[in-house]
Amino acid sequence: MGLVDRFERLLDRIMPPPDEAVRALRRAEALLARGDVRAALSLAAEARRVAPGWLAPWVLWSDALAADGQPAEALRVLDDAAREHELPAEVLGRVAALAAGVGDVARALDVERRTHGRPVLDPRGLAARYLQAAERFEAAGEADAASRFARAATVLDPALPPAWLVLARAALAADDPARARRLLGRAVASLDPSDAPTNHAAGDLAWRLDDRALAARCLRRAWVCGEEGAAPLLVVALTAADDGPAIERVARGLDRALARVVAALGALARGGALDGGDGVAAADIPEALWRYAIELAVRADLPLAVRWAAEAPSRALCAEVLALAEAEAAIDRGEHQGVAEVLALPLASAVTRARAAALLGRSFERAWGSSLDALLAGLAGWLRMAGTDDALAASLDALRRSLDEPLRVAILGEFSAGKSTVVNAWVGAALSAVGVLPTTARVYWLRQGAARARVLDAAGGLREAPIEGLPEALGAAEADGRAVAHVELFHPSAALAHLELIDTPGSNATDGVDPAVTRHALELADLALWIFDARQAGKQSELDALRAVRAEGVPVVGAVNKADVVGEAGMAEVARMLGDVLGDEAPLLGSFGARAVMAGAEAPDWEAFRAAVGERVIGRRDDWKRLRAAVRLRSTLDGVRRARLEGEAVEATRRAIEAQLVDALGALREEVTGRAAQVRREVAASLREQWPSLRGREAAPSEEVLRDVVAELVHRCVQRERAALAGPRGEVEALAVAAGVVRQGLGAVFTAPVDGVIRAAVSDGVRDALDMALRPSTLGQTVGGSVEGVDVGDPWREVSIALDATRSPADVPAVVLAVALEAALRCAVESGDALAAALGVKVPDATSEPKD
Repeated sequence: MGLVDRFERLLDRIMPPPDEAVRALRRAEALLARGDVRAALSLAAEARRVAPGWLAPWVLWSDALAADGQPAEALRVLDDAAREHELPAEVLGRVAALAAGVGDVARALDVERRTHGRPVLDPRGLAARYLQAAERFEAAGEADAASRFARAATVLDPALPPAWLVLARAALAADDPARARRLLGRAVASLDPSDAPTNHAAGDLAWRLDDRALAARCLRRAWVCGEEGAAPLLVVALTAADDGPAIERVARGLDRALARVVAALGALARGGALDGGDGVAAADIPEALWRYAIELAVRADLPLAVRWAAEAPSRALCAEVLALAEAEAAIDRGEHQGVAEVLALPLASAVTRARAAALLGRSFERAWGSSLDALLAGLAGWLRMAGTDDALAASLDALRRSLDEPLRVAILGEFSAGKSTVVNAWVGAALSAVGVLPTTARVYWLRQGAARARVLDAAGGLREAPIEGLPEALGAAEADGRAVAHVELFHPSAALAHLELIDTPGSNATDGVDPAVTRHALELADLALWIFDARQAGKQSELDALRAVRAEGVPVVGAVNKADVVGEAGMAEVARMLGDVLGDEAPLLGSFGARAVMAGAEAPDWEAFRAAVGERVIGRRDDWKRLRAAVRLRSTLDGVRRARLEGEAVEATRRAIEAQLVDALGALREEVTGRAAQVRREVAASLREQWPSLRGREAAPSEEVLRDVVAELVHRCVQRERAALAGPRGEVEALAVAAGVVRQGLGAVFTAPVDGVIRAAVSDGVRDALDMALRPSTLGQTVGGSVEGVDVGDPWREVSIALDATRSPADVPAVVLAVALEAALRCAVESGDALAAALGVKVPDATSEPKD
């Protein structure tokens, strides 16, 4: 700078500013006080233009930028001003606040220490200023800015409970109660029992987080220390704890109206409903108690909550409560269409979600519970309309179509019980005489139609043949390496017009029958007819096999073959024994001798059996079909529910690990911040010691020398800090992978910012050394020499984004789907129970557990 320029700058400093600049600045101050930041910035710029040597416009311009949420720009303005002016202590305080506000706390303290020989603001004093800023931003609804300043305050003074409370409230607002509880714990750990306002705030937050004991303790402290505003909530907390003497002591100081409100809330907290609200109106409830009051009323006395919401519809949670009332009225009128849309708002709130889910479930049950047909059609239609599970909707459509198909009865029993003989007797044709139904590992499905056979293989291929050519068709399928799923036999018998039979291998066959063969037969069947051998009926192995059939979801009825062998008395004993052992697990339809029937002998017992089948099976065809469909639906929905619960359990585990990750990451960040400040000081001291040898006879080292020195410092410091931080870094990386935030092998992404922070600390230390060596500056600006700095911004920003991506508020469509499926499952169970009772059988024990 030339002599003339310096002289003009000196004149600017000692001469008073022009009146025009003064007027512009005064108007700018007034506009900024009213919150008109843009206009204030414009007038401050005008004052700077008119009086470039005047410091005041620079300061006002910086204040306006800070008020506009641009702390980095505000700091840059003061940095520019420092090149032209000697900044007074008052302005240096602004510099310190802004520097820490953008995360450079070390710079703020170091600037003031080097300028004045000691910090103008000690760390705790600076933390108090950041706390004030955080509370102002919180009051203005700027949660991000509030959290930023509160975090800076906790770094400077970890024992600052109000700052931890700001962070905890922000976490709760972000629907992260677990993190809010941890932060509240940090606040309470260093909470002064005599700090009434902070105890009040902590108690209020503890109550919102459902920690009643902590709420009562903090609120009691606040009240004892003279915080009268804590009394109403304290009485509610004490009432919930049933602490009568304490309630009496605190309630003495309440006015009559507030005492009535508190008494009413206490009754609600104990789970009781109020008689007409005990005269408490919404207007009587102070704002500090409103949220708790409406929450308690929703839980214990919904009509009261609706009345309060109608009296004060603009207050918190009233829209949700009124939506509950609207939905309930629609359900009572039988208007179920659109109920889910009405309940979307209360389903999104944790306070009203349980009530809303119950109402939605009631709506679904009333809409679908009239019949199984209504359930299948209604659930499938709703799934398609909601677009949530088209595959499940398609399976429900298939189940509904199965109701129109013929009744299919699987013939089951032990080996040599006479199953095939019973089939032949029913059809009236000795099909087994030509070896069509050998005792092999085959499923034979007998259907009415022109005589022919059809072989279905496991790949879905079909082979048709005349019945006499069936052995050759089976041999050809086996020669091609295709497993046979089942064989369909068509026969023109009138006995198959209303009842299709599925013959199966014996349950105790000795030729290695695959259990999957019988399971396939049961998948085709609506009903199982178990054929007992009168000579050995009721063996434990037979009973186990029969119950295994019921476990597949197939209802079972029984019949006893070879009754002519044991005689009338013996048959009576068999029937009594089977009735005692099985009861309605397999009610008997009759007893007979099938071989005698095939021989043409007179068989009145057979005719009685056929009549029973006609009356109790064919005559109740629709009920049997619906019972089987209800059990299948129950099994399907139970499987969906099990998968959902397993998914929720996995998600709960993941969130618990994520909470550990957040704690570990916070600890790592704090440790890195402290170590970075130490690195910065060490680097600056090291360079200052080396300065004479580095510069030689020059005023400053050459750029090449400086770059080499900085590169060496960066390498040495990064390697040292990597080793020192290996433990906490490894923990964070492992937790990030376990929480599913990053894939296996990519956990280092979460700790990558550590190196950047250390590099930035080295760069800052070099700048500090240059500043001290070349020109002591109040702001730490480099003069006369240069070194390329490391601008890392917020090195943890990407990590925060990755964590935030794993968090989401309540997924209302998922909640609605879960409620719909639970309601459908209850309807399916009720429908199955009713049908089984009407048919005189026990509901099959179908589950969706995988079978061996």
